[in-house]
Amino acid sequence: MSDDRKKFLLEMYTVFWDNVSRAFDMAWKMMASYAALFAALSFIYQFFGAAIVLGLIIVFSFVSIGLALNANLWFVRNAALISNLEREFLYDDDYGKLLPERWKKPKPMGFFNDEIWWVHIVLYSSICLVANVFLYPTVNDCAQQSYIIILLMAAFLVTWVYGLYEHSRFKGFEKEAPGRAPKSLKVNDIGAKRDI
Repeated sequence: MSDDRKKFLLEMYTVFWDNVSRAFDMAWKMMASYAALFAALSFIYQFFGAAIVLGLIIVFSFVSIGLALNANLWFVRNAALISNLEREFLYDDDYGKLLPERWKKPKPMGFFNDEIWWVHIVLYSSICLVANVFLYPTVNDCAQQSYIIILLMAAFLVTWVYGLYEHSRFKGFEKEAPGRAPKSLKVNDIGAKRDI
């Protein structure tokens, strides 16, 4: 591997890790924005009523879920790219010493992982559900009740379809950039190590 290529790949490695860090920063910004929304809704509630507030909670909850799904896609994409780059520099013997053995396989992390994005998705879904349980009974108008049910079903359907789309994008990425097996080191007759 030429020195220029090594420098380029190492710079890419740094950028991919920066992208992962930026994604985690976005998670906390989303949480702060969501908390600010509830502060604003406490003032709006007395002027506009439960139906409007509940509609805003539904919309913002599912938009937040969509953002979390997208951030998760970028996170796993960057993790997979980092994994591919590591295999450009690491040897087979490094796994089980420097890195866990299970990371030897390409793409150790699938789209459905245990990162913070799934905590956000569960949190926003739970808040939306709890808000519906407490606020829906206070909506007395039949038209407003129908509007909330339709909005909730539409938001769920759109988010579900978007989640499937993001999952298929990751699967496509996996097919197009599968990485390669780690290099092996062999010792020849004179004791020098060489790549094979």
